[in-house]
Amino acid sequence: MSVSKKDEVISTVNARVESARAELKSAVEKLQASAKTFAEKVEANRQSLREEFNKVSEKARAEGFAATAKTATESATASVKELATRAVTVLGLASNDDLTALNKKIDSLSRKLKKLEKAAA
Repeated sequence: MSVSKKDEVISTVNARVESARAELKSAVEKLQASAKTFAEKVEANRQSLREEFNKVSEKARAEGFAATAKTATESATASVKELATRAVTVLGLASNDDLTALNKKIDSLSRKLKKLEKAAA
């Protein structure tokens, strides 16, 4: 294979890698934006539940039913967590495990790209 042909192949591979890198970066950015929005909604719900819990706790203390209020709040909190998990699944958002795996894949591809660039030099 001639030097010019090798250079052409390397250029083609580099262009494809850059294109894939750009697509992956775009996908990660969209995923991060969706995850941020979702986290903000979960935080708002958590704050709302905390306020409700405080109100119920104060009332329960006054009435002597603090244990009942705590149980009800724990049940509500569990329900919200389950709802958040379902929402992540329904929306097709990545879990923390998925994001970790994606970051590992990006790192692996970056290392391979650097090896290819060194080999091409």
